[in-house]
Amino acid sequence: MAKKINIGLFGFGCVGQGLYHVLNNSKGFKANIVKIAVKNKEKQRPFESSVFTFDKQEILDNPEIDLIVELIDDADEAFKIVSYALSKGKHVVTANKKWWPHTCKNFMIFNTSIMFLYCMKLRVAEVFLSSEH
Repeated sequence: MAKKINIGLFGFGCVGQGLYHVLNNSKGFKANIVKIAVKNKEKQRPFESSVFTFDKQEILDNPEIDLIVELIDDADEAFKIVSYALSKGKHVVTANKKWWPHTCKNFMIFNTSIMFLYCMKLRVAEVFLSSEH
């Protein structure tokens, strides 16, 4: 039996909500969103409040979370989240397209995985990273 992937999600806008919906309605794929970090405490949420957190460390320092999915609109904060997650040995998926071309080399020090959600740019990243070896 395949291991269920435990996900810590940063951001719950259109993309984050879509991911949540897909993961909870897909058959044959085993994933669980453990916690969702959001910044606006006042905003109404469509799910029970126990799944949400306003403290990023609650996700980043949780040993049960295997994968961090970063979908926020603050590039500087996204960089901090991704860097910290990678330093903790977590796998990361990010949709951030502002900083990745400038920082790919920085992430090569971590012995883990990072995936960029932009396919065209992912190919460029693969070429960029493979040329460094």
